[in-house]
Amino acid sequence: RAQEAPGKNISILLSNLASVCGDLGYEEEAISLYREALELDRTLYGDEHKAIAADKNNLALALRRVDQIEEAEHLLLEAIELGERLGVKPRNLSADWCNLAMLRLDQGKYAEAEACLDKSAALDAQVVEDCSTHWFNRGALYRKMKRFDEARACYDRALLIDEAECGREHPEVVEDLHGLADLHHDMGNHAACEELLRRAMQIMDDHAEVTFRN
Repeated sequence: RAQEAPGKNISILLSNLASVCGDLGYEEEAISLYREALELDRTLYGDEHKAIAADKNNLALALRRVDQIEEAEHLLLEAIELGERLGVKPRNLSADWCNLAMLRLDQGKYAEAEACLDKSAALDAQVVEDCSTHWFNRGALYRKMKRFDEARACYDRALLIDEAECGREHPEVVEDLHGLADLHHDMGNHAACEELLRRAMQIMDDHAEVTFRN
């Protein structure tokens, strides 16, 4: 196992660098680095390892951002199947189902997206009482489906959870505010939309490290 450590550390560094590239908008570089990490982990562990499931999930997210949906879908399904077979942590498996739900949303497969979110929520319930990411993503789904009242309830719940856990002025609430603002825009509530965006902008001015969910 001592010989495994240098390669493992390099794989982690590759994935971290890929994440930074993705955050900066260098998507092709991120994809290339995630592929390197996946191939290195295959060399270290073979195909039946939890690290492989994580690598496939990371690569799928990067591919989804550049609309390479078919390969992203294939990788996510493989990551979920492998994770279920190997017994990865419920929160990690929940994230995989959530990512698949957002891909289904991109594809316009709303019923399948909702089913994926249900599976994600069931896994989250094993370890946390409530998860803001789940409600945010469900809000995004219902907004696409024009089920605006349900979407607002979901976005409101995500915002309340993040405010309770992090504070009203924490960067974590910015994306919740943006989700609600977009919803109010779709509903024609322009004053509410503007108010929410102004609050989000103020938080972003105070916290340069704001990032967004995939």
